Amino acid sequence: MARLTCASCRADLTAYVDQALPFDRREAVATHLLGCPPCREELAGLNDLRRLLGGSAAQAPASVPGSLSDRLVAIAGDDARCELWLCPERDGNLPSLRRRRRVQALALSTMTACGLLGAVGSAWLMAPQLPTLAPSDVETLATGLPVRASSASSSHVTDCPGGFTCPEAMAGMSLLAREVDSVAAPTRVTSTYGADGNRLVVTQRIGRLEGQQREEARLRVWQSGPTVFCVKGSTAFHTALATQNLPHEQESSGGGLQRIRRGFETLTGSRGR
Repeated sequence: MARLTCASCRADLTAYVDQALPFDRREAVATHLLGCPPCREELAGLNDLRRLLGGSAAQAPASVPGSLSDRLVAIAGDDARCELWLCPERDGNLPSLRRRRRVQALALSTMTACGLLGAVGSAWLMAPQLPTLAPSDVETLATGLPVRASSASSSHVTDCPGGFTCPEAMAGMSLLAREVDSVAAPTRVTSTYGADGNRLVVTQRIGRLEGQQREEARLRVWQSGPTVFCVKGSTAFHTALATQNLPHEQESSGGGLQRIRRGFETLTGSRGR
């Protein structure tokens, strides 16, 4: 058998210490160690390391703490509840810039939508609400004023019925026609005024307002929205009439008519009779 070199012997020293070499190879390493002090010194160092490791293993605890076992099962068991790096009480989601931006965008969209809804709601609440008569077997006409259903036809007259105030001119416009519907209840008087190609229609009604608990026999309702319009005139004139703060509250005397008349005079710059 050929003699081993120091390099070949040292390559087998770890297996020699662990008694893992075949018999022939082990005999060859032992023969080399008898005549090689450096290799014997290397072997002694490996034996000291083996004894040190063996002593540490003997001092190790006999069992793993139960809390550590529970945490390992929670992390890597069949019913794992959290990610490896998280505590058991966390939700298990890793930090994500994309998720954070998505949440921020959703929050911003929600705030914008709430702001728009609030603005629309505020505008609706701040808009003047025109009064309407209380419903009582009524139907709504094209003007938006509810009246009782009636098959009788209205008559065109110039006389003003009792309880109504009917001027012959308004806002510099002369009276063109007055329509009195005395069959339907409550009575309705519609006066049409015109001048310079413009036409103004004002409807007057006596009855009980929506929300009133008792009947007001001489209560006047003035509607300055759908019942005030302009024909063959400018759109600006019609818009001004519809958006100005003209009186539309309930009145028990002719004062309401006079205030509406003054409002029309302010818009048109004319003076009625």
